Amino acid sequence: MKTHLILLTAFLLAGAVAAQSVDKSNQVVGTWLNQEKEARIEIYRDKNTYSGKIVWLKEPNNERGLPKVDDKNPDPARRSDPIVGLVLLRGFVYDQAEDEWVDGKIYDAREGKTYKCYLKVAENGTLKVRGYMGAAWMGLGKTNVWTRVN
Repeated sequence: MKTHLILLTAFLLAGAVAAQSVDKSNQVVGTWLNQEKEARIEIYRDKNTYSGKIVWLKEPNNERGLPKVDDKNPDPARRSDPIVGLVLLRGFVYDQAEDEWVDGKIYDAREGKTYKCYLKVAENGTLKVRGYMGAAWMGLGKTNVWTRVN
């Protein structure tokens, strides 16, 4: 009887610990409005990584009334690709210990450049997007704050 009570207690404790360790890996999934409020980016799980694409632009057309294209892309064959639908976040994996998405890349279509990047959901529900060169701790980068779109 004593053994059964000990086993029951162990299972209850294990269940309580498991309930506390909530899986936050998909917390980043959804649609986000960038800091300048000019674009909405849909972040989605792509097999074992997370990616993000532009799904809306405040001003989707250029001065001639045509859809904006990725005209600064370093690959000339991609310079006619539309900005809406452009995948700008790639390869992020969730780091449970740090509670952030790391090892990803962000593409800046305004410059045609790609940077290392990590993502972190803040306590207030915003998304910290940090693009950088070199190592993250070196300080050579830029941080933007995105807000979730309902």
